Amino acid sequence: MDHSWFLNIWVDHEDYLTVMQEAWESHQEGNPLHVLHQNLKLVCGTLSCWSRTAFGDFYEEPKRLESLIKTLEQDFINNNTPKNRMELSRAKAEYTRFLKIQEKVLSKKARVKSLEEGDTNSAFFHSVIKDKRKRLSIQKIKDQDGNWVEGTTQVVNATVNFSLNSLKLKLLKKTVQS
Repeated sequence: MDHSWFLNIWVDHEDYLTVMQEAWESHQEGNPLHVLHQNLKLVCGTLSCWSRTAFGDFYEEPKRLESLIKTLEQDFINNNTPKNRMELSRAKAEYTRFLKIQEKVLSKKARVKSLEEGDTNSAFFHSVIKDKRKRLSIQKIKDQDGNWVEGTTQVVNATVNFSLNSLKLKLLKKTVQS
């Protein structure tokens, strides 16, 4: 396991603190930096093994649950009982939980890749910048009259007019108070 990996989902697990405490409290001897390094390695390895046991394989478990859900759905269609409905609901809930875990893991990997590649002149960097520009751009806004304004020039003009009118209003209030 890479030392930069830490999954926030671990913290919510009931055994997390116990596993961490047991791993961290192992007694190492030597230089304090060496002890710290050894403890970190031990914690990383312990968390990695524990994660596989406690959460299973983040990628294989949803596949297994998909096939289980198909089987349970067929059972439910053939025999509509509360027990079958409950088993199907549990499997679907577990499947959703693993999909959320998988999403968090992939999100974490994307952030790590972004940090590793940094601002290098790569296709990844350019795609990230392009995506950010797209998300941060203002396509349309409402003007002071409540009408939607589209297009770069019109959006800029509406923004400038709003700012100028706000500034004039503030100046007017200031002079009235004086």
